[in-house]
Amino acid sequence: MPEGGDYNAEALVVTIDIMGTDVQRVMIDTGNNVNVFYMDVFQKFKLDPIELMPIGTPLSGFTGDIIHPEGKITLPVEIGTYPRVVIEDYRDNFLNTALDEYKQCLVIGDKYDVRVVFRLVSLWFNLSTRSIVVDSMLCTANEVQSYKFVPLVYQIASRMGNTKDGHGPQSFQFALVSLVKKLAIDHPYHTIFQLLALANGDCIKDKQRSKNSFMVDIDKKVAAENLLKELSSYHGAILRQMKQMVEIYIKLAELETKTEDTNKKVTLPRDIRSFRACRLSATNPGYC
Repeated sequence: MPEGGDYNAEALVVTIDIMGTDVQRVMIDTGNNVNVFYMDVFQKFKLDPIELMPIGTPLSGFTGDIIHPEGKITLPVEIGTYPRVVIEDYRDNFLNTALDEYKQCLVIGDKYDVRVVFRLVSLWFNLSTRSIVVDSMLCTANEVQSYKFVPLVYQIASRMGNTKDGHGPQSFQFALVSLVKKLAIDHPYHTIFQLLALANGDCIKDKQRSKNSFMVDIDKKVAAENLLKELSSYHGAILRQMKQMVEIYIKLAELETKTEDTNKKVTLPRDIRSFRACRLSATNPGYC
């Protein structure tokens, strides 16, 4: 703003980007609400007059004369510090290209699967707030075979329920849960145990609680429980057997033991011995 005077009445002259072209000496007048575009500038942009929408309201010119405008038009405008705007554009284009090329690499072949999956998931996690990343995740989950993400199922599932990522159909959490759900449907024995671990992450006896005890965040626990409910319609029998097996392991972990019992046989409680043998069901062809 110019020095001195009433800042609310002073004009500001800037350079802005209109349709990819720098337009200099654009005056921003805080006293008016009309953006004037002279016909010679309109012609230099090679715009078609047919794009003009009729307007019946006359304008008062700078000299006080009444001017009847040719029409009105809406154009994309970008205002910002030139180097920063350009760098952000380059960054977005590079990120979009990287995400798409990694996805294509996974779709076309399997030679670089492990390396590409690690790099792709790293980009997702580090830039989870970007809409480009969310779109990439949804697209990749639909086009890439799910088994390629199995090596990172633990890390992927552990990001569920993070409230910082937001919620909704266009959020990182929505895309993440969609991917985990697909992994669980296609590869239940690799994925469901991870979800059960999150769902039971707060199962610690009061006597065994300590400052070093690790407990899963309640948001992760709830997210895992909700997804397990959805999966019951796909792998109901497998899920029931897995839950039973996990319950046995939790009860065994809660058994009170002493140092002198190391070389002795420990008698299992009756509720554990009464469990029927678990025989996990076979999955459908193509699942693992």
